[in-house]
Amino acid sequence: MTPVIQDLTVHKGDGSKPTVTVHILPEEDMKRDSAVTLVCLVSSPVQQDYYIAWSADAQRKTGTYTDGVTFPPQKTQHGYSATSVYTITKQEWNQQDSVFTCNVWLAGSNESMTSRAVSNDIVNSITSPITVTLNPPSPKTVFNNNQAELECIITGQDNSIVSETKISWQINGENVTSNIVGPTKTVGSQYSKTSKLTRSLTEWQQVNKVRCSAIREYMTPVIQDLTVHKGDGSKPTVTVHILPEEDMKSSAVSLVCLVSSPVQQDYYIAWSADAQRKTGTYTDGVTFPPQKTQHGYSATSVYTITNQEWNQQDSVFTCNVWLAGSNESITSRAVSNDIAPITVTLNPPSPKTVFNNNQAELECIITGQDNSIVSETKISWQINGENVTSNIVGPTKTVGSQYSKTSKLTRSLTEWQQVNKVRCSAIREYMTPVIQDLTVHKGDGSKPTVTVHILPEEDMKSSAVTLVCLVSSPVQQDYYIAWSDDEQQKTGTYTDGVTFPPQKTQHGYSATSVYTITKQEWNLEDSVFTCNVWPAGSNESIRSRAVTNAMAPITVTLNPPSPKTVFNNNQAELECIITGQDNSIVSETKISWQINGENVTSNIVGPTKTVGSQYSKTSKLTRSLTEWQQVNKVRCSAIREYMTPVIQDLTVHKGDGSKPTVTVHILPEEDMKSSAVSLVCLVSSPVQQDYYIAWSADAQRKTGIYTDGVTFPPQKTQHGYSATSVYTITKQEWNLQDSVFTCNVWPAGSNESMTSRAVSNAMDFSCGSKLSIALSCTDDLTEEDEFSSLWSTTSSFIFLFIFTLFYNMIFSLVKMKKQ
Repeated sequence: MTPVIQDLTVHKGDGSKPTVTVHILPEEDMKRDSAVTLVCLVSSPVQQDYYIAWSADAQRKTGTYTDGVTFPPQKTQHGYSATSVYTITKQEWNQQDSVFTCNVWLAGSNESMTSRAVSNDIVNSITSPITVTLNPPSPKTVFNNNQAELECIITGQDNSIVSETKISWQINGENVTSNIVGPTKTVGSQYSKTSKLTRSLTEWQQVNKVRCSAIREYMTPVIQDLTVHKGDGSKPTVTVHILPEEDMKSSAVSLVCLVSSPVQQDYYIAWSADAQRKTGTYTDGVTFPPQKTQHGYSATSVYTITNQEWNQQDSVFTCNVWLAGSNESITSRAVSNDIAPITVTLNPPSPKTVFNNNQAELECIITGQDNSIVSETKISWQINGENVTSNIVGPTKTVGSQYSKTSKLTRSLTEWQQVNKVRCSAIREYMTPVIQDLTVHKGDGSKPTVTVHILPEEDMKSSAVTLVCLVSSPVQQDYYIAWSDDEQQKTGTYTDGVTFPPQKTQHGYSATSVYTITKQEWNLEDSVFTCNVWPAGSNESIRSRAVTNAMAPITVTLNPPSPKTVFNNNQAELECIITGQDNSIVSETKISWQINGENVTSNIVGPTKTVGSQYSKTSKLTRSLTEWQQVNKVRCSAIREYMTPVIQDLTVHKGDGSKPTVTVHILPEEDMKSSAVSLVCLVSSPVQQDYYIAWSADAQRKTGIYTDGVTFPPQKTQHGYSATSVYTITKQEWNLQDSVFTCNVWPAGSNESMTSRAVSNAMDFSCGSKLSIALSCTDDLTEEDEFSSLWSTTSSFIFLFIFTLFYNMIFSLVKMKKQ
């Protein structure tokens, strides 16, 4: 017979001692409730054999050892681990003073190593476990004493266990004993010991890792590590913010210092009450460790002071930041009650200047309530990250309800083609710079689609005609849209309309420019109004689009339900209008309706015929709101023999039932005619949904009379969809005592309207901000919470989340005003 052979190789390792821990298998992982299973885990970075025996007395008085079920060493991520399982009865486990010990003998060694024990008494102390907390260096000690002082605190409910536990320190893997104070002991609801480790900042620069260990006989050491993240030497961005009063107690003011960096880095953030640091006294705030963000890492420190301290004359509160691993602090950022907010608005190139002068002219406007602060603030420009000083005019200064400065940057269109990003900064000593960036989106060179539309007369004042130029492209691109009143461009004179930035749509991006002229101008013989478009990054404009009173093709317009009819009559009333210049063609054309793909003939009025500059027919389809809830799509068709049917579809977007956010804003006076006041109702939702937006002139709705504004369909935004309705009233109506104008919103598919939002001349003063932002009055600002979720589960992080939400909302409203 061929010999059957088995070999045994003895792995003796390199003499390093392994880590030994003993664990109790949870009862739910054990088969019998009458047994207790202990597990001894022996871990080492190198392969080594161990002889593991169990004994029932920690003192080994009996000298009796027992084998458990031992498994050979297994390769792990960090080395090798061997396991031994030992099972005893519940009776043995519960016996008084019973101690079960895992004893380990290293192969190749002449003696065993320290054993590890566990007992019922030790486990029962788990109701009051020993915890170890290793606090990072105190920022105030870093600034005040140029030292890094760390605290290691062990805590437990059992006085004897805390007393017997020793605290040891390691730096970069080496045991240290110098410059350690303590441990000191305190007594409260728990017993604790504190040990302090101090290093000079020069020594601290060499530290990468600190370990604090709580060590007690027969107990697995409890360890806490602190890794020092030193980054790559790049300086972070530091900003200081004041928490809005509605988020604070009335007797306190909370300041938040935000330190942001593209790489992970530790910061020691201390606060001082003097921007000049004359006192040299620093205080700790409540500092949270760096959190991973979309663009890097951010650390936050919150500092709370009394209202009395905040309102004290000349008080300045400074956030001071020291980078871990650095030998000096970075520039601090200060804030005070005397520092009035400075806002910066960076306006894109004026389209009329692009066309008239072949130049890109940008305006940077800084605004504030304090004349001296505005005067001391400097405006600087950057193009593609480089500081520029040439071809800059200003700053000029204007005085009104606020003080402001304006600086203009001009570049030829040839130079402008090379520009990707422009930055305007407002800079003042001891103030965090206020920055506005403008990114130039140049697209991929594809030509957009340009169409010009005439706003229906019912949406316009009788004395005006409104033209809308729509520029659509599959890719994001900036366009400079100017209007001229001669298709041949003989005059060479261009005018700016009211241009809105490109919005994301289902099939790409769309930019809109609105141009309003008088009826007299519109009706002039041979008058032609042209929308001229110059794509950013291009050296020439694209083919323009014109519209004139003489042009009147056969068109079909399907108007969505009139909001005022929805509210006044609880009905959805749709209008289908066909228009043309030839009376006989309009007369011979029939209008047909479909709902959800089915032909319908009931509850249809018309068609009626009107004669004016054009011939038209109107057909109205009416459905109760209960019936309208079942409608998904409506089609209106203009049908005539020998003519391709002209079709208009209306899709009803019903959303998911979530309530939108509704805000009402007042258009700034500089954007309105002096004799009128324009109100804007903004309805925002994370999902696409249609809204019927009607206006009423009584917040209590006592009159029950609703009016349509000029409502634009929902547009895709960064966080969902937004629909807008504009309502224009006279100054006389606005200034009437007790006049209240309400935006009422009925979501499509719903059987009731939602809470309305109102604004009045009286609210303008009560809700008004010192920043002259567009007024936005809402009943419950916390509805915005659903759009943000940044922090984790602790109450402190929730506190910061609320701050960030309010700050971003206020900043967005400021930008809305300036745009």
